[in-house]
Amino acid sequence: MSTSPTIRGRDVELALIGDRVRDARRGLGSTVLVEAAAGFGKTRLLAEAARVAGDEQFAMASAIADPGDQNMTFVPMAQLIAALAGALGGSGQSVVAESAPAWDVTEIEARLERAALVKPMMICLDDVQWADPGTIAALGVLPRRLRSLPIVWMIAYRPGQAPPSLRDVVDRLVRGGADRLVLDRLGEDDVALVISDIVHGQADTELLHLADRTEGSPYLLVELLRGLLEEGLVHRNDGLVELTGDELPVRVRETMRERLNRLPSGSRQAARVASVLGRWFSFSLLAAMLDVSPGAVLAPVDELVRTDLLTETADGRLGFRHDLIREAVRDTLPASARRALQRQAADLMLARGAPPLQVASLLVAGADTGDRFAAETLLSAARSLRSLDAAAAADLGRKALDMIGPEDPLRGPLVAQVALSLHIAGRAEEGKAFADTALRTVLPPAQEAEIRLQIAKMLWIPAEDRVDAARRALALDGVPLDVRANLLANLVSSSQGAGRFAEAKALGPEAEQAAAASGDPTVAAFTDMCLAMIPYAEGRFVDALERQDRAGKRGTLTDIDRPERDAVRTRFLGPVEHPAAIVRICEAGLVAAHRVGSQWTAMVWEQQRAVALLVLGRLSDAAATLEGLYEPDERPRVLNTVDASGVVALGQAALHLGEARTLAVCVDLATATVASTGGELRVQAGWLLLRAALARGNVAGARELLDRLGGVSRGVPRWPMWQDDLVWIARLAQSSDDSALAEAARIGAATRASLNPGVDAIAAFTTYTAALLDRDTEGLAEAMTGLERTGRLLAHAFATEDQGRLLLDQGKRETGIEVLSTALERYAVLGAAWDAGRVRRRLRDVGVRRRLGATTAPREGWAALTETELNVVRLVAEGQTNREVAEQLFVSPHTVSTHLRHSFAKLGVNSRVDLARLFAEHGNER
Repeated sequence: MSTSPTIRGRDVELALIGDRVRDARRGLGSTVLVEAAAGFGKTRLLAEAARVAGDEQFAMASAIADPGDQNMTFVPMAQLIAALAGALGGSGQSVVAESAPAWDVTEIEARLERAALVKPMMICLDDVQWADPGTIAALGVLPRRLRSLPIVWMIAYRPGQAPPSLRDVVDRLVRGGADRLVLDRLGEDDVALVISDIVHGQADTELLHLADRTEGSPYLLVELLRGLLEEGLVHRNDGLVELTGDELPVRVRETMRERLNRLPSGSRQAARVASVLGRWFSFSLLAAMLDVSPGAVLAPVDELVRTDLLTETADGRLGFRHDLIREAVRDTLPASARRALQRQAADLMLARGAPPLQVASLLVAGADTGDRFAAETLLSAARSLRSLDAAAAADLGRKALDMIGPEDPLRGPLVAQVALSLHIAGRAEEGKAFADTALRTVLPPAQEAEIRLQIAKMLWIPAEDRVDAARRALALDGVPLDVRANLLANLVSSSQGAGRFAEAKALGPEAEQAAAASGDPTVAAFTDMCLAMIPYAEGRFVDALERQDRAGKRGTLTDIDRPERDAVRTRFLGPVEHPAAIVRICEAGLVAAHRVGSQWTAMVWEQQRAVALLVLGRLSDAAATLEGLYEPDERPRVLNTVDASGVVALGQAALHLGEARTLAVCVDLATATVASTGGELRVQAGWLLLRAALARGNVAGARELLDRLGGVSRGVPRWPMWQDDLVWIARLAQSSDDSALAEAARIGAATRASLNPGVDAIAAFTTYTAALLDRDTEGLAEAMTGLERTGRLLAHAFATEDQGRLLLDQGKRETGIEVLSTALERYAVLGAAWDAGRVRRRLRDVGVRRRLGATTAPREGWAALTETELNVVRLVAEGQTNREVAEQLFVSPHTVSTHLRHSFAKLGVNSRVDLARLFAEHGNER
């Protein structure tokens, strides 16, 4: 018997696990973290937890991370999904489809969600300290996203070997309510019980003293007792178990080297070779490593199984009985021999068709400096890993660089790969610093230019740094034509981001000539995409859109450039298209992004869709979409080009909804951005601060901020997201009695209209700006008609308020009160609580109190749900997953999760089980 039949010394831990299993029966999810040093029983505790859950008819899924798979993204997660298919029987086939070639967290979330809707489940993940970075990151978000489902997460790890990323995830999970179990040494009473379980009797004093030498380690205690039984060193006397000698059993007394030396030479060699192959390995791979036929390995393997060194899984794989055994065997190998065997294993696996990523860990451990083939293989592995786990791809690239010399032609592509991967991983500053360090060495011009081009493409770093990288590369001799053309196009884009609009425009002709000289349609398309930003920054929105469309027709953009082009084109549509049409375009783009598994592209479409929803006045839907994009622990500290529009739009939505906490987070981000960045990014962030200041009545602060941003000529965004910017400048001019500012707003609006003839929305905002400045109520009525017709419903409500305010100022009390009451109703329909409160105060000032009754949405109960929230609740109550709901509503699963969280709060429930019950009882109330 290898273990005690009953787990001892873990009563408190088992009681908690039992509570969590019962919670899952009621539909509540939970997370239990198990910390323990090697040999202290975390694996045994997980097995007992699985037994408890199995007795409750839970679906069970278990996986163990292997240090050899740290460069293979989501291997433990794939094991879990496969286990669920078996646990769910026939229904598992609909839950767990054929493995996709490249999973992401959203895909894993969808599969686990579907499984949990079939029956409660327990997920056991062991040795997470060895998990790949993608799995560790997934554990940071999946338990939180799926906590409304009946899933018990059991996550076990060795704390002393946990990487910083895992420690961060553990801290986040604990802050989110996870239970943390720390397995300590067994107490004296528990040791005595384990002895009784295994030797079937009460230990005498000498045996207890001997057991003390295991220091309460369950693994060492069981090994000691098994050795005593095997060698006949104990006997039973009237129920008392006594020692027959004072020596330790051989299996405990011997070092692993001595234990191996007692084995036949064939078994000894097989064990030592097997120790470098990872936790589990195939019989055929071991035979190939030993350069013998499979038949010749039968006897050595049988001996290793008989002596409890190896064990066999149900699917026929071999592995060591415990990690401590494998590590001890591996430690008997000289370091040079270990590296040679790891290198040999990599070659064999590659020859058998294994992808480079699968052997990356072996190559990293076994390759020597100068091993160019290993470096090339790691570069290939890093490229295939980049879209799945960019941080891990960067680590592989760095390790490959350590294998080659300073003048190796492979160095340039590897540096570019590492820098790009770090950028994609959101570590742009680190990526730039890495590239800068590499550039201090002498590189061929073509390689240096390629590295600097990657820096120039890093949208997460300051625009000035991107400008500098492009200019330095362009100053080199011998830069290939296509690289030069790409550098010039990037320089145009980065210069505009840095606020250097005149420089960007002057560079346009040279960039076009370089693109033509390259003869590459992809380069020409990318150049068109960048040059389209010039007319947009000048306010020529229709011309910019035409150039963007030409970019799509002239050539095929790369996978990295295409999402940027699509996002930019959607923004270009903002001033000229109905926002409802933009929402539909974004929804189609979102479907396509999910189809190909592109999370970055999906985020871009979600952001642009949220901006359109905001313009339409669907404030709650816009806020829910944007909240879903930024997990609380994943929000940026300072805005960058990629996330700026999303966070600024979220702040705008929160401002109108009166959600002070969300607004405060966005304002903090915008404040940090204004203080630490420049160019258009600074203006975008500053615009949110200006709007927030005006909302608080801080006119002087708003005016001072506009001056700091550069006044109307430079402080108004060149990339307006909602086209009402000049209206707000006019409003600020009126509030501060600033005639010069008012004239600047008037001229700016008129110029914008002249540059975009026939665009109804721009004409409506131009009329709005002039009417506001002229205090022209009839002009405001005309603007209101145009705003309503073009779908600018939030601006339409504001124009209604402005008209009512002016009518009161002109002494037309009754008409003014009527119009303001209409504005109040429109704000209430939109859910603009902050704005509605402002109008109520204005009405109270003239002695009028308005109670909107059914028009005002309550904060709790079914009536508090928005239309979108109600649709989400209805579909979830029918048993659909977040992904299935997202596909029907044309949003992301993250947005569905946010709507669900809001719905739970309004309905006073915390699980899908409660939600389904409540919907069955009260769903027809709406």
